[in-house]
Amino acid sequence: MGAFFGSHALFFCPAKCCPTRGSGVWDRLYLPLMNDPSEEVASLLQRITIDPEICHGKPVIRGLRYTVESMLDYLAAGEGFEDLLAEFSDLEREDLQACIQFAALALKLRCGNVVAA
Repeated sequence: MGAFFGSHALFFCPAKCCPTRGSGVWDRLYLPLMNDPSEEVASLLQRITIDPEICHGKPVIRGLRYTVESMLDYLAAGEGFEDLLAEFSDLEREDLQACIQFAALALKLRCGNVVAA
């Protein structure tokens, strides 16, 4: 079973290296970011899965072996949504939106305590 980010979803890390719901770390870091997300955001985030058996545990789109990282790299290099959807016919627009939303959540989790100099 992979990990799913979404409204009141349980974050499950099979490798047991990530916090689980109910732990102090989960309550302090994850819940504030997920409090009452819009249904659209929750739906998007459920498209991103993490499974140690797929792409070495990197976040991927719907278990399809398209990593979030690679899709963000394409977008950062100037590829548009339409270009990517034409190139990867099994992806949907919402998959690419989910990658961006996932990256935003990851930044909030990692940079929440960063103070500008």
